[in-house]
Amino acid sequence: MSITLDEQLLDIGPVRLNYQVMGPEDGPPMLLVMGLGSQMVAWPEKFCRMLVDQGRRVIRFDNRDIGRSTHLDGLPGSPLRVFAGAAPAYRISDMARDAIALVERLAPGGVDVVGISMGGMISQSVAALRPDLVRSLTSLCSTSGARGVGGATPRLVLRTLLQKQVRTEQERIEQAVGMQRALSGGGFPFDEELVRASAAWAYRRGYDPVGVSRQLCAVITAPDRTAALSRLRIPTLVVHGAADPLIDVSGGRATAAAIPGSRYVEVAGMGHELPEALWRQLTDDIGSVADSAAR
Repeated sequence: MSITLDEQLLDIGPVRLNYQVMGPEDGPPMLLVMGLGSQMVAWPEKFCRMLVDQGRRVIRFDNRDIGRSTHLDGLPGSPLRVFAGAAPAYRISDMARDAIALVERLAPGGVDVVGISMGGMISQSVAALRPDLVRSLTSLCSTSGARGVGGATPRLVLRTLLQKQVRTEQERIEQAVGMQRALSGGGFPFDEELVRASAAWAYRRGYDPVGVSRQLCAVITAPDRTAALSRLRIPTLVVHGAADPLIDVSGGRATAAAIPGSRYVEVAGMGHELPEALWRQLTDDIGSVADSAAR
């Protein structure tokens, strides 16, 4: 089985996407879409290899404004201005079209799409915009965009707004540990060593808080996708933590309710996270829904 770990680049209009492919060249392709402020390396390599071990060709990439993809410097990125009615620099649909262009290049015959948090919103939009390219959908820790569901707890909103700007790698690591601990649901071991290592690697790859703010503006202005989701006719898995403080569990429930025939898994004690203790079960479930699309 061949494993490709080199990072590659794809130009899509004004955006250059950095991506990585691993797994057999003839394996069914699976696109992993990361969430707000998180680079593609936030998909743990061991998690990806579990999917590769199923024979899949796994594609992960940096969204625009993060990591080694294009950072749209100079464009506005103030969430407060967006809350006041200003237009965002781009929208979730634009990020979805980035992903669609990547799929058209790497897997024009169709792909299984897996997205987490904002990546779930992007993945849902990819399926809605180009159902011909999406064989199955997995939405993790995300929401449908319907108003009144999927809201964050007030304490976490306040903590996020009051985060100070960091100046050093070590400050960023400590900030990341504190935030990831706050996002944990408390039902699974918190792997501080992994968080520290991931934060250090991400800082060196491309730390850009202003870019993250532009992504947040896209999330804030995301529309209700309920009607579009109701038209999907693809195998779908929706997974949500019952103790998610960032996107309330009502967001996962609403997503599953909107998509006909979807399978919904709610995990007690899980927050806004991918605990290692769940990787085997999650990859098995993701593989199962993908395999059902191939039958």
